[in-house]
Amino acid sequence: MAGKLAVHCAYSTLCVQVTECFPTEARAVALGSALTASRIGAIVAPFFKDLGRLTHTWVPTLFDMVLVIISVLLSLLVPETFRKRLPDTFKDTLRLREQ
Repeated sequence: MAGKLAVHCAYSTLCVQVTECFPTEARAVALGSALTASRIGAIVAPFFKDLGRLTHTWVPTLFDMVLVIISVLLSLLVPETFRKRLPDTFKDTLRLREQ
């Protein structure tokens, strides 16, 4: 149950972060791309169970841990958007990163 809660929180955060960090003119495409990537991950995830049967039982867990670490490190690159105007153009997006 805790895993389902964590996945739901991550999915909600993904939707909010994508809409805040991309300019208005590209927001729909960015959100669609992010949601498509998450669905591809959901399709591929069950095959990791088979990977554990073919190799060692700890391989899927190690792979998940590596993905989580990479995700956390990449999230540090996302600019802070608290109390800032949402970007309307790509130039505004670059200014968001500078502030």
